Amino acid sequence: MGIMSIAAAVLSALQSFNSYSDKAEKHRAAGAKYNAVGRELELWLSDVEENVRTLDAIRQKIDSLAQESPHIPEAVHREIARSQNAQ
Repeated sequence: MGIMSIAAAVLSALQSFNSYSDKAEKHRAAGAKYNAVGRELELWLSDVEENVRTLDAIRQKIDSLAQESPHIPEAVHREIARSQNAQ
């Protein structure tokens, strides 16, 4: 029973130290912003009068999002590529 209490305390401290909930929220917010830009691109592509200024504004939004979004480790990119190649 004592070991379980110690393990729970250690895991709780690690979770607080690594701030997993903050990281998850930042990733969720970044995903929502990228989705909004994707919808804007779809709308732009459906317009007959494709406007270069609008496209440049969308590019700037994507660049800004890339700078403010949390970093995804290279190992995650490799795992995604491996799983997509397996399909």
